[in-house]
Amino acid sequence: FDVGPTTVFSIYNCFDIFLDVVFMLDVFFSFVTGYLSQGTLVMDLRTSALHYSRTWFVPDIAGSFPFDKVIDTVYAEREEAG
Repeated sequence: FDVGPTTVFSIYNCFDIFLDVVFMLDVFFSFVTGYLSQGTLVMDLRTSALHYSRTWFVPDIAGSFPFDKVIDTVYAEREEAG
């Protein structure tokens, strides 16, 4: 029975998961939020999503995706298999 940092249900892990969810929700809401274009508020959903995907999507996803959890899960699965 292996107990590692990702398998222990602690305050830290709960807070870490909470922050991951908050930042992923931020990415979702950014797709459906209007933006200003030359002083005009653009509220069209498709246009807003395209604008966000061309501007802040990549940095937002890079900063909010839980890479640590994915890597830990893949590593744990490889150890169990081999």
